Amino acid sequence: MTKRQDKWYWREWSKVVRYCRANNLTAPDRHELHAKALGQDKSHVDFDDDDTDDVLAVFMAISEPSNLIAQTRLTNMRKTRRIHKIKRLAPESYWRAEANRKFGTDDLESLSLSDLTIFRNHCAKRAPEIRWPAAQVPQPF
Repeated sequence: MTKRQDKWYWREWSKVVRYCRANNLTAPDRHELHAKALGQDKSHVDFDDDDTDDVLAVFMAISEPSNLIAQTRLTNMRKTRRIHKIKRLAPESYWRAEANRKFGTDDLESLSLSDLTIFRNHCAKRAPEIRWPAAQVPQPF
């Protein structure tokens, strides 16, 4: 978990506690919500990106029950994150050609999460060998 994700985690947890207090509800046990989201309790500092998305979606379901857009966005974040990573790992001409070769399409949105994971790992493995055009070299965050 990054520092930014840690801040987001605690901010969303605070919203859960505030919502429960404002509605005279007992705040749920945080670790029980981890288990609900992940199938097991896990320390938030050990969360990967997908764990973070799942737990925050559960937090938001409590603190913002009518905000389905935010909850859906977190659910779709896995695909969004993988697509973004693929595009950062390889020049467009490379990833389009490889996607067509491997999946018969270069429309990353149409690929399943599993296919995107496989393709992201493929691009990561090949990244040191890929030649970027000088004008397109991605800058680190």
